[in-house]
Amino acid sequence: MATGVYILYLILVIIAVAFGIQTAIRLRARNKILAVIVGRERKGQFRLVKPVGQILPVGRGPEEIYNIDTERIIIVDYPFFLPAFLQVPIPCSVYAQNNPEPMDPDDVTILPKTSTSKQLASFMNEHVIDAIVQATDEGRRRRIPEWALPAMALLATVIVFFVVYMMQQKIDLLDARLIDISGKISNIGK
Repeated sequence: MATGVYILYLILVIIAVAFGIQTAIRLRARNKILAVIVGRERKGQFRLVKPVGQILPVGRGPEEIYNIDTERIIIVDYPFFLPAFLQVPIPCSVYAQNNPEPMDPDDVTILPKTSTSKQLASFMNEHVIDAIVQATDEGRRRRIPEWALPAMALLATVIVFFVVYMMQQKIDLLDARLIDISGKISNIGK
């Protein structure tokens, strides 16, 4: 096969893996809030937690139950260590360890401070934040079931590879015909 086909295969695999990673992150973060618990050393523990009513049960003990305050929720891109095109926006609330009330997110320096203009506009609208908390709390289902997204990604990858394989077969057939024709032309000259 030609080098270009290998490069095309590599690009397709990279796209499929990136889509798979983003789908896995979306499924993991769906209906959850990122709870950042700041300890004594100002180091944060990041936990994705599914809210129950207006509380976040981070652990099993009563000191690990935190309240949700819609005015102190911000939207962050999660996970922080991935490139921006793989991150997904999720609600985030910051807490001091063993204090059930959320901290003001502006006072915390462990969160990345990158925000888009759409996110900044939504911060100012308390109805958007209330809707985020309600949607997370109610756990509304998408129209597409969660098991279908990886299946669709796999099916799309298989279809793309099949199309590329069929194109390669046609190219090989044309190459064989060209070699046959060039052989016939060289025999005519003799």
